[in-house]
Amino acid sequence: MTRSSCPLCNSEIFFEYLDFGYAAVMKCKYCALMFSKDVGSAEEVINGYRTGFHSERHKKGQSINALISYKLLSQLPPQYGLSSTDRLLEVGSGYGYFLSEVERLSDSRVGIEPSNVERAFSQNLNCQVEHYSALDEVAGATFDFVFSSEVIEHVVEPRLFLEQVKSCVRPGGRVVLVTDNFESHIASAMTKHFPKWIPHSHVCHFSKSTLHRLTVECGLEVLCEFDFTPFDALILYWRWRLGLSPNTANTQEYRDTEFARGFKFYSIRKFLNALMFSIFGLGEKGRGSLIGIVALRR
Repeated sequence: MTRSSCPLCNSEIFFEYLDFGYAAVMKCKYCALMFSKDVGSAEEVINGYRTGFHSERHKKGQSINALISYKLLSQLPPQYGLSSTDRLLEVGSGYGYFLSEVERLSDSRVGIEPSNVERAFSQNLNCQVEHYSALDEVAGATFDFVFSSEVIEHVVEPRLFLEQVKSCVRPGGRVVLVTDNFESHIASAMTKHFPKWIPHSHVCHFSKSTLHRLTVECGLEVLCEFDFTPFDALILYWRWRLGLSPNTANTQEYRDTEFARGFKFYSIRKFLNALMFSIFGLGEKGRGSLIGIVALRR
């Protein structure tokens, strides 16, 4: 379907921000959210993730991201972070690596993952964890802490998604959202070559201000905001600056090989990403390639 209004503010006034040939990204003139013009319906998108979203590349990438996410939680202010008594829900739990990492931090863990293949892998990895395929299967305000990393950019209706997340959180519980920052220094410099556009898959493209707006308008109280840039993002940026990257990112060819590409130097990248995060940690200026927000349900 072709969007006729902004998925954040419903404004019908927007303009073409980037054209990738096979897909265009629009930018709302009112709230500045960027979003893919042509998307599947919510049902079509979720069915695509159920049956077709899994690969060795994604598995290794999620393993690295899970380690960073675990370190991220340890750097949050103690009053906002995860405690052993918290009932934890991860939305977009994938292959289950984050749920495995936080086993020592939480006695009660639940994962939501639509991909049948990824959820089955996580069930084998985390035998003590409850697994579900959709948020409506865990309806009821029973969770103390909800964590969702690099999910909301895939969602056709982000406001509805966050309202569903909020409904799972008890009063006094926290929600942590992490997503790509499409107004980061790297994204602004690389424009179309920023590898996280992926406009057929990442259909809502947030910045610090638009993520903040969505959170507040869904009735959550913002406790803190943060940003960071992974080692992998820096390497991609400098390869591009030095002219060492092929100009195929986000082309139709790039899209068609998304699930077939390898993941080079996995062990080294995992070590260096973790090391860099341990050294530099979280920032607060909103210019990192990833942004996050911690919010409270009153």
